[in-house]
This record gives sequence, structure tokens and C-alpha cells, in this order.
Amino acid sequence: IQQPDIIAVFDQAIYAKLLDVQWKHKEEFCSIVPRMGAFQRWFLSAHKKAEMTNACRSMAGTVSAAASSVHPDATYSRVCRDDATVEGLVELLQTWQSPFAASSELVNISSGVVATEKVTADTSSAL
Repeated sequence: IQQPDIIAVFDQAIYAKLLDVQWKHKEEFCSIVPRMGAFQRWFLSAHKKAEMTNACRSMAGTVSAAASSVHPDATYSRVCRDDATVEGLVELLQTWQSPFAASSELVNISSGVVATEKVTADTSSAL
């Protein structure tokens, strides 16, 4: 192309892959300057798109303006249910006992064979 630098505009996924390739092959791709055009434009205008979507929903009467601003996972009933679930899991984990009996013997889990004293001593010294 006979240009010292090439400027290429990509979306976020291709941009990340290009940076990865560029990092691995620095000599071959040193003249490429990547830019994230579409992603930056989307990010800078996302709030306006959300406003237009909410206005269209309100005009169509599909969702009230107040209800559309609350995510279903953020409702009071959902938060209370999630808190109760977490409390139940914490209680279960605090009272849960190990299914294995406490023992100083070295036992093969699959066969149940107990190791000799020499093997146990050798293994203990390795730790």
C-alpha cells in the first residue's frame, strides 16, 4: 500500500483478537494501528438508545415507564428470596460434617487397603 501506517477500525471482539495477534507477532504487524470505532460509538450513544426504547414501549403501552426501569432480579421479593437461599446454604455448610472418619492411617480410597507403617512414614516425611 506504500503507507507507513495502516489504521483499521474494528468492533470489540475483532479488536481484542487483533491485539493478541499483534502482541505475538510484533515485527509483522508493527505498522497497523487498531481503533475501536463501532464499539466506541455504541458505548457513547447507548443511553440515548435506551431512552428511545423506553419511550417507544411507553407509547405502545407494552410496559409502563416506571416498571421498565427496574430489573426483575432487583425487585424486593426476589432479593428476599435470594437472601433466604443464601442463609440456608450458609447454615447447611456450617452444620455439614465430613463423610470421612478422622484417622491417621493412610488408606487407598478405591480399594480400602491400609498402607504399611513404612509407606505412611515415607509419605508423611515427603509432605
